Amino acid sequence: MTRRLYPHCDTDAECDKKNQRGRILRLLTKHLGSWVPLSDILDLRIGAYCRRIYELRRIGFQIENRTEWQEGKRHSWYRLLSATPTLLPSCASELREAARKLQSPSTLFPTQPEGKHRDDN
Repeated sequence: MTRRLYPHCDTDAECDKKNQRGRILRLLTKHLGSWVPLSDILDLRIGAYCRRIYELRRIGFQIENRTEWQEGKRHSWYRLLSATPTLLPSCASELREAARKLQSPSTLFPTQPEGKHRDDN
């Protein structure tokens, strides 16, 4: 059974057609681990490709980029390191904190010493 990139869609192709991130992710996944020239990404006709790549990174996809100057022109490539997103450190720490709070026994209201009201001075 192959894993689908977009479990919330009926088919991967449906999501690819609907969003630019999906089209970029499909291209990078097709060449997983290999450098994809920017010209291939531009062939997708996505004007804000940098923004879409940024969004994919924020989701947790590890995408590297490199640039080189050749004959006075700047050339760029992108590479997807893993087809599955990883938790970003900031997300992971938030999830750990939420899990810790759920595991620690707590009450809705703080307990007060017996016979004393919180407004008593």
